[in-house]
Amino acid sequence: MDYNRVIIGGRLTSAPDQKATQDGEAVALFSLAVNRKDKNGQETADFFDCVAYGKTADAICAYLGKGRAALVEGRLRQRRWETDGGEKRSKIEVVVSGWQFADSRPDGAAAQEPAPAPRPAKKEAYKPMTPPAYRRQQPPAPEPLETQEEIPF
Repeated sequence: MDYNRVIIGGRLTSAPDQKATQDGEAVALFSLAVNRKDKNGQETADFFDCVAYGKTADAICAYLGKGRAALVEGRLRQRRWETDGGEKRSKIEVVVSGWQFADSRPDGAAAQEPAPAPRPAKKEAYKPMTPPAYRRQQPPAPEPLETQEEIPF
C-alpha cells in the first residue's frame, strides 16, 4: 500500500511567489519554517518548500504573507533535474492541496494586505437547500398520583 500525505504547520519565510504555468494556471511558491527541539533541547527550524496550483495558489497569494502562520496539507513530490554543467540535482517539496490560517490576523494587517479580488458573478444564483421538516415529539407527561397514599415514603 502506498500513501503520500503530509500536514505541516509553520510560518512563511517570505511572501508567496506568484507565477503561472504555460497553460495559464496560477502557481504559488513559498517556504514554511517549522520550529522543533533537537535531542539537546535546543530549538531549531526546518524549512519546507511548498507549491500550490489553481484556486489554492490564488488564495495563498491573496491572504498569506511573510511571518503568517499556516497549516498546510498536501503530498510530497521529488523533482529531479540536471544542471547545465551535468550535475544531477533533486528537491523534495510539498504539493499543497489545502491550507488554513494558524494564527489570527496581526494588528494593522488589514491596512498592509491587499483586499482579495472580487469573484466573478456566477450564471446561476445560489439556491440554499431547504432543511427537511422534522417532527417535534413531546415527551409523554407523567401520570398524576391520585391520592397521597400512593406515595411510597
